Amino acid sequence: MATDDQAKVKGWIDDESIRRPTVDEVTAWAEDPVAFYAVIVQPFVLCRPITD
Repeated sequence: MATDDQAKVKGWIDDESIRRPTVDEVTAWAEDPVAFYAVIVQPFVLCRPITD
């Protein structure tokens, strides 16, 4: 992402390695707050729930 490798990012989007959260996920997080790891790579904000 930081190097603007569009083909690699498109591959991640296509195989859903990165994606927008679903409405169900957002609703569940609102009802039961979750902590996230996050990094900003403009224009993206990448987040992963902390599950440990």
